[in-house]
Amino acid sequence: MPPLAAGTDDPNLLRDVLSRVRLREDSDPRAASALQRALRDILRTPTGREVAEDFVAERASAEVRFEALDGTLISINGRRVVSGMLGQARSDEGRHVVALNRLYLDADPEIASREMAATLAHELFGHVLEHRRATQADFPLDVLNRYRGDEANGRLIGWLVQTELGAPLSDRGMWAYLKSPERYHQRLALIAPYYAQTFSAAEMANPLPSLRARLADVRDDRSLDDDAIALRKWRIVIEHLVAGHGMERRRFSSVSEDIENFLEHERALQNKASDEVEEAIQRRIDSLDSPQGREPLRRLSRSSRSEYLGSFESRLARYRTRLDMETRGRQLEPLTPPPPDQIGYKELEKLYQDDLRDNPRHWGL
Repeated sequence: MPPLAAGTDDPNLLRDVLSRVRLREDSDPRAASALQRALRDILRTPTGREVAEDFVAERASAEVRFEALDGTLISINGRRVVSGMLGQARSDEGRHVVALNRLYLDADPEIASREMAATLAHELFGHVLEHRRATQADFPLDVLNRYRGDEANGRLIGWLVQTELGAPLSDRGMWAYLKSPERYHQRLALIAPYYAQTFSAAEMANPLPSLRARLADVRDDRSLDDDAIALRKWRIVIEHLVAGHGMERRRFSSVSEDIENFLEHERALQNKASDEVEEAIQRRIDSLDSPQGREPLRRLSRSSRSEYLGSFESRLARYRTRLDMETRGRQLEPLTPPPPDQIGYKELEKLYQDDLRDNPRHWGL
């Protein structure tokens, strides 16, 4: 494969990054140009340039691959979007690998370009760069993998890149994080086995009580079922408004598509992961509560007070502040705007409440 060419407002920085990032040989000719565009987009943002300069200065490196990750293409207002696992950073035979979902190559080009820039920034300049920093600071990588800030770091960098590129602020997770980082992490720990075994710096000092509380929360959690019940209710409301009130079905196509995307795709992926959460937490408790767990507990506790982790926490606070400033005065936006005559959730709620008031018999009252 020919070398990737530098072609951005800062060609020297792009060249320096590309000297440390290798695209694995790929039979799809679109792969190289997609990676080029994603890197150029990242470097058009202040946060992207900052972390790229750090990546080069720290002499970090990685191989980028397009892989068949767990996910699917869904339609949002008629445009094909990747849903599921967007990317992944991992080690493979001693080298860092960033895997991007191959479905990006078949998604709507405009949306995929923005989304892929954020994903690449998350994985490459979030996880890979931070692993390099930890290595340079002699901070144990197994402990870094147990620190929830490592994931927050990647997400914050990805969100900042997207926001600075002028993309719609459509990520509900970003808004949940800005509202309450603590609640966001608590929720994340209930839906995926990996996140269920990560800790704040304070929790690392004594993780077993946090794990036991988390296990109880997982057993009591019904939020996925509650979300599904709420969306199924809107299915019924839409059918009633169409059949009983003669409203045009096409006016509900956008919200109906959103409902089906969650029930048929997102919820299935979340259920698959959440089924494994309880078992993962219990295994971690059993391991740390055994004689063999004493040394890992000491390592976690010792690391929670390290200078490296303190500097990492400060960097996260700086990114949070920057994201808060970039998004101030704005609210959740659609990834791609629906047609102007579409009825959204707020209007659907009003139609339902009005019919409930005026025609209670329609609803068995």
